[in-house]
Amino acid sequence: MRYILKTHQHGPLYLAAFYKNPRQVCLFTPFLEDACSYRNKNMALDASRHLKALFFIDAELLEVLENDK
Repeated sequence: MRYILKTHQHGPLYLAAFYKNPRQVCLFTPFLEDACSYRNKNMALDASRHLKALFFIDAELLEVLENDK
């Protein structure tokens, strides 16, 4: 099982990259196949909390089977 973050800022967008150091940057993609994914649900939830705290972005957690992506 993999976990992907999805937002609805301007239509459905998926988190493609999230860097916290040395500066905070997040990139989004409209394509599920280009989204980054997390193996650990707690890591995905932590990233979601950071997106909310740093960028005021609400992200939904999607569970995806390994072969679906």
